[in-house]
Amino acid sequence: ITNSDGRISWSDQKTSTVWSVGFMEVGKALSQLMKAEHFLDARESLNDELQETMSSARSNLDSLREEGQSLQPNDPSIPEMRQRWDRTYVEFQRLQKIAAESRARLLAEQMESSYTEIVEAVNVVSERLNVDMVLKFIPPDGEFERNTPDATLMQIRLRTALRLPEDIDITDEVLSELGLEVQ
Repeated sequence: ITNSDGRISWSDQKTSTVWSVGFMEVGKALSQLMKAEHFLDARESLNDELQETMSSARSNLDSLREEGQSLQPNDPSIPEMRQRWDRTYVEFQRLQKIAAESRARLLAEQMESSYTEIVEAVNVVSERLNVDMVLKFIPPDGEFERNTPDATLMQIRLRTALRLPEDIDITDEVLSELGLEVQ
């Protein structure tokens, strides 16, 4: 056993070295960061924009519905009316899909940005505390959300540590570094 770069080592291999480890509950920080005012404003702005587009499309459908209801059962314009309805409805569905994709894309961008911010804070805290490696985790004694068996299984899989010393959880330090509420 030797001292290699200030760490206990038992051979010349870098993998034969003692590294300090910390754990970070990423979900605590992520959930708070996603509630940041600038993120909420961006999502609200997108929703307003999409709502305007969707209400116009909905209005077109409502107009066609009213027009169609005013037709007599044997009116010769019914087939043409049905085609207009179908085209308008297909366009409405296309807009709904675009709206859902736009919301998902914005949310994904915000999540990635938040995660990057978390990693930066983890690096600052790790340097300060001399932690070499930080693993993300869900505390083994945390509450389960019992929605479905698949969701529960996923929560079990994400609990990477079944037991750990309380002092290697650096979550509170990272939350403080981010200026977030320590829970």
